[in-house]
Amino acid sequence: MKTPTIARARLFAIALATAAGLVGMASTAPAAAQAAAAQAAAQGPRPIDIEDMFLMRDVGAPVVSPDGDWIAYTVGRTSLEDERSYTRVYRVSAEGGEPLGLTAEGKPAGSPGWSPDGRYFTFTAARDGGETQVWALDRRGGEAFALTDVEQGISGYRWSPDGTRLLLTIRDPEEEDADRKDNAPRDPWVIDRLQFKRDNVGYLTGNRRTHLYVYDLASKALRQLTSGRW
Repeated sequence: MKTPTIARARLFAIALATAAGLVGMASTAPAAAQAAAAQAAAQGPRPIDIEDMFLMRDVGAPVVSPDGDWIAYTVGRTSLEDERSYTRVYRVSAEGGEPLGLTAEGKPAGSPGWSPDGRYFTFTAARDGGETQVWALDRRGGEAFALTDVEQGISGYRWSPDGTRLLLTIRDPEEEDADRKDNAPRDPWVIDRLQFKRDNVGYLTGNRRTHLYVYDLASKALRQLTSGRW
C-alpha cells in the first residue's frame, strides 16, 4: 500500500531533504571545493575564514512527489570565482540514497514542484536572457520546457488539483514601462518614505504590486484574480 509510504515521506520531508543535501554536498561541490574541504579536515580545528563560507551549502524547499517516492529540494551556493549565488534543484528517494541533479549546474533554478499526476517535475528559472517562468521536466525523459510565457515573469506558482491550471503570483510592470518602448529619459522619482530602496527590488516607488493570476495550460490564457494597490 502507498498510504503509509506517502504519510512517512511527507512527515519527514524536510529532514530527508536536508540530510540528502548534506550527503550530496561532496558529490555536487566542484572538485576544487572538495579538495579544499579535505585539506581543511586534515589540518584539524582552526578559525573559519572566508573560503570556508563559500564551501557551505543552503538546503531548502523540500517537496514530496504525489506518489511519495521522491523528494525534490534546492541546494544553494555562492561562487568564490565569480561572486554570484546559484541554486540548483535535486531529487532524492524518500528512502534515502544518492541525490540526482534535476537542473544544470551554473543555471539558477528554484521553487521545485510536481504536477498532481506526478508525471512532471516543475521549477522556476530565467533562461536565455528571459524573465522567470515555470518550467517542466517529464519524469520519463526529455528536455525541460517552459509552461508559462509571462512578459514580466512570475514570482511563484501552485498547481490546481486537476493539473489543468497554475496559480501564479506576478508583479505588476512599472507604470512608466507599460507604454514606454524606447530609451527616452525617465521622469525623476519622488522619494516620500524612509525606506526608499530594497535589495532585489530597487527603488520603492509605490506603483508596483504583486497579484494572483490563473494560467490555463491548454489555452495559455491568463486571468487576473486580484488587483489594487495592496
